[in-house]
Amino acid sequence: MVKISKALIGICAIFLIATVISAQNVPTTGAREKERQEVQVRKEGATSSIQERLKNTREFLEQKRLEIQNKIQAQKEILTKRLQKISEQKKKIVERVYERINDLNKRITDHYLDVLEKLTNVLGKIENRATKFKAQGADTGEVEKCVENAKSKIEKAKDTVLAQAQKVYSAPQITTEKNLKLNVGVIRNQLHNDLKTVEKSVKDAKVSVQNCAILLGKVAETKQKPATTTSTPQSPATPTPATTTLP
Repeated sequence: MVKISKALIGICAIFLIATVISAQNVPTTGAREKERQEVQVRKEGATSSIQERLKNTREFLEQKRLEIQNKIQAQKEILTKRLQKISEQKKKIVERVYERINDLNKRITDHYLDVLEKLTNVLGKIENRATKFKAQGADTGEVEKCVENAKSKIEKAKDTVLAQAQKVYSAPQITTEKNLKLNVGVIRNQLHNDLKTVEKSVKDAKVSVQNCAILLGKVAETKQKPATTTSTPQSPATPTPATTTLP
């Protein structure tokens, strides 16, 4: 009985050791998988955070809209006083031009926010595909660097658009009726130059996203090449008859 008890204890000890070793190995694999998932969540979170900030930007502008309109109205009143000595017909033209300048600024900045939202969505899809390719063993290092750079460009463009959207153009200085076109032209040129700066920032973001798409396409091509080579193997065992004619 003593010998049997010792044998049973020895067997139990072996199973216990094996269980401990197995338990140590499983968390290691699980930890690696968990780490990979956490990295992916962080990356997706970065894109999602850009989308969230763009949404917050729109909401912020809506909240500021009344304040912006009040500032524009104050400038209109200043302009009306400056135009007192100008003929009624030309006065209405100048007031209409000034109103269009501020309206144009709103429309263009709203449009650029739409563009940035679309670029963010495209970038998110690129990032997801790159992650899948990486899981399949592809080298996606360049794509990942490009994605991070594109996120930075989008963020910078968003800040530029936000600043421009809040801008209110001061009423033009009116000197004489003869110089009305020149006076109004000052703020028209100012708007044009400002929007050019915003356009460049958004364009930089767009080009950056396009570069990411190109790099992703190259990764996809490298993955397809081996499949293309092995899908059409030559079979020397079945020679083509010399008498075969094509229809």
